[in-house]
Amino acid sequence: MKRLFFLVVIFISVVAVRCSQDPRNDACFDADLKASMADTNCPLTCEGVCACNGVTYCNECEAMKQGFAVHPGDTIPCSQK
Repeated sequence: MKRLFFLVVIFISVVAVRCSQDPRNDACFDADLKASMADTNCPLTCEGVCACNGVTYCNECEAMKQGFAVHPGDTIPCSQK
């Protein structure tokens, strides 16, 4: 019984962590933007830009491919804001 309880607790913990990391839970995630960028080849430059979700991506194109916009003025890494 203790083993079953332990396994259930582990399962719930894993699901909770995965859900909290799901970008669709973020208020600024844009599924249409992600879909429209699916076939786009982004440049290889990696200057670091801060997207609306507070994550630093190599460039604006990479952020948009993940469904997150980069607002004007956020063209620096999030750690420098």
